[in-house]
Amino acid sequence: MSTMPLGAIFAFTLLVGSTVAPLGPHTQQITVNLIGCVDCPVQAPAVAVWDEGIDAPLAPSVSERSSHRFVLSLPPGYYGVSLRTAKCTANRYLGVLPGYNRVFDVSMRCSGPYVRLVDAMHGLAGAMPSSVMAISMWPVQGDEKPITGTVHSGAYYFDETNCGYCVLRLTLRDGTTGTLGVNMMSASNFTLTRHNVSRAALSQAKLVRGSPFNAPEKLVQGPKGTIWSLDRLGNRVAVIGPGLRPHEYDLPTPFSDAGDIVGTPRFVWVSERRVGKIVRFAVGGKRSEFTLVHRAFMTSSLRTILGADGRIWFTDGWNVGCINEQGVVTNFRLHTLGTVNDLAVGSDDRIWIVGQDGSGDKGGPFMATLDDQGGWKRFPLAFEPSTMRAARGGFWIAGSSLSFVDNQGHERPAKLPVDDLGPKLYVVDPSNRLWFSDKYGNMILHADIDGSVTASYTTFGPAGISDMVIDHAATVWIAEPHAHVVEQYGRGLSLPPRGVNPRFLLPDSSDNLWYSDPNADVIGVIVSKTKRGRCYAFRLATIKNCSFGRADLVGSALKNKIALANLKTQGGRS
Repeated sequence: MSTMPLGAIFAFTLLVGSTVAPLGPHTQQITVNLIGCVDCPVQAPAVAVWDEGIDAPLAPSVSERSSHRFVLSLPPGYYGVSLRTAKCTANRYLGVLPGYNRVFDVSMRCSGPYVRLVDAMHGLAGAMPSSVMAISMWPVQGDEKPITGTVHSGAYYFDETNCGYCVLRLTLRDGTTGTLGVNMMSASNFTLTRHNVSRAALSQAKLVRGSPFNAPEKLVQGPKGTIWSLDRLGNRVAVIGPGLRPHEYDLPTPFSDAGDIVGTPRFVWVSERRVGKIVRFAVGGKRSEFTLVHRAFMTSSLRTILGADGRIWFTDGWNVGCINEQGVVTNFRLHTLGTVNDLAVGSDDRIWIVGQDGSGDKGGPFMATLDDQGGWKRFPLAFEPSTMRAARGGFWIAGSSLSFVDNQGHERPAKLPVDDLGPKLYVVDPSNRLWFSDKYGNMILHADIDGSVTASYTTFGPAGISDMVIDHAATVWIAEPHAHVVEQYGRGLSLPPRGVNPRFLLPDSSDNLWYSDPNADVIGVIVSKTKRGRCYAFRLATIKNCSFGRADLVGSALKNKIALANLKTQGGRS
């Protein structure tokens, strides 16, 4: 077995699971079936495994190697698996749960789809600048060979990537070069940061009011049953509603980096992270913009929620405040409390925050609540939480660990099945159970307030879980865009039409299930009464019938695979 640098690693998940067994020192047998490898029969792939827990290569036992199959022996944990042949490659993250021997497929990619390159913040897309003759990209560390870019339909594309923080080199017609830094860590589309490309070169770029691409993301229900979607990439919102023509409204500040969207019975509110503002939209599109915080620069941490008092509450990490429907902003001083990572409304209707205080002996991670006098009551925590979700009588908090903390500050740690799980919290059901995934969207997990955690793999992989929601019947719906399904937990699978992979979900007040797909530029709905689908393609000018297929859970992965294959070939896609 040879060791080699890992390339781009993408979320991958495996077949069906059940209740997790206790942790132990034993290894799991991971059977890998190779798909699409044109030269595997001639040359079996070289296998490199990276152990994320120790941040170092691992030399696992590789057995039963054949032209299209082999078996890995791995202890529970997270691993990057890199496969190489003369012509094909594959890179996948693999989460190994204790007590599970897995069988899964890996698609060896000898050629594949491209990822579009867009600068949403500055409106640069397509020829950037038009004088560019060639473009290449490599990691900031410079320890891997660069990847050559391709120009297609006026935009730059790269066949996958090999870095999170990358350097782009643009070769211009006059023989000079320009360099751009690329941060791939926060979005599926790249965010570009200007370094040393000249102002004259940039002026030749295609400047637009927001991106020419759309990417509908988070969905909320607004006034009069309207459905709104945040389009951060396009610097706008989209609205679809009963009796209304679908419409899009630009945000008033160009390239404002829209961060969050909140719906109320009268308005829809959109935060603008780059400028520290919030926009209030009425149903007809009338908008007003208000300043929340005055800063020389903004970060991506501007977070907004709807309070029990009807006001919109916000934090940018250094400030906590609220704004009422008339646009009046009230700030609540943090004093020496520390920096804030998240906020939520408790079952006691109070505003709660979590964060980190780095000031001296009394510092450390904390949770705090706002009292009636505008002061903060602080509770120490065992670890720094990055996110929180409200439950009855307390909160679920997550960061490096997961805990339930009641309204008196008593913390109960959860027993996570794998180290370095990185819980990603989604929703709390009526029984106070938290639904969440691991940091790569490999697993479906739920936790009870006694600290017990149940983990399973998704029915079909790779999943890439991107959202979990609960409807009025307490049914859990899970978006699994990499697997091309929406899972109705414990009941079955909905198969979207061709080319649509829902990433964000919203059950509305009529129990219709709405979805958005930022990559396909589509907002859609599955109507609960007729089970028929409708989707709206940007710029919302085209309304299509989007029929979803269906595969009910029938007790075994094999039968489900057959059902899935049958639905895909029987017009379950349109």
